[in-house]
Amino acid sequence: MGLVAALTPGEKAEVLREAFNKHAKELLAIEDAQQKLTTVLLAILGAGASFVAGTKPPLSTGARLGLSLVVVATVLIGIVYTKRRNNARLATRQLLVRCEEALGFHESDQYTAGPLYSAELKDFPLKGSWLGLINWLVIAAGAGFLLLVWLIQ
Repeated sequence: MGLVAALTPGEKAEVLREAFNKHAKELLAIEDAQQKLTTVLLAILGAGASFVAGTKPPLSTGARLGLSLVVVATVLIGIVYTKRRNNARLATRQLLVRCEEALGFHESDQYTAGPLYSAELKDFPLKGSWLGLINWLVIAAGAGFLLLVWLIQ
């Protein structure tokens, strides 16, 4: 505990505020990265599907297999990345709540009459799971691309 024990209460509060700000920025970056990845993957799959739909002669079996491999790899990247980002998002949100608790945001009469934050905000780490669910759009786009390649084209 060495260094922390030597800090004054004001210095400890400053360290907590810095940690809170760091985690808040990190959470925004994680969520933004997830949204960007999903958008890019949807754009790639959509552009590829549009191109394939516009080709006149039927694709050869080799081209279909190659495209299928690219689509499956693209969707798998989205799934793995989303899983990792969701784990990072959850951990970061848990750290934010711990900082809030240490700063007294959930306790009565610390900053305002009654707690500054409601009890429901302690469940903040569980919120935002929709970012993982939008990955299903990538899976659906990939499935649509494969249907286009194998059944329609």
